[in-house]
Amino acid sequence: YKLSSLGGQSVADLQKTYDDMGIDINVADMITIELKSDGTFTMKADSETESGTYEVDGENISLTVDGDTEKGTIKGDTLTIGSGSDEMVFKK
Repeated sequence: YKLSSLGGQSVADLQKTYDDMGIDINVADMITIELKSDGTFTMKADSETESGTYEVDGENISLTVDGDTEKGTIKGDTLTIGSGSDEMVFKK
């Protein structure tokens, strides 16, 4: 999954902000999540990588890293984690 929006701002809007600031970064590739079939996941954010486990119950997903759990939803090809200014939306 690749980042689609962050805190309610689309990747295109975020990309324009970074471009206007002269920062060379591809926002769509800035944060990615790979859900593996064995119930583990890898999240890459910039140059950092975190791994953990996940559980899906219907459209609900729980991602756990080092005992901390983040809840979200999976609907079709869209993964949403967090809410409000912390909301991250990813698309396959």
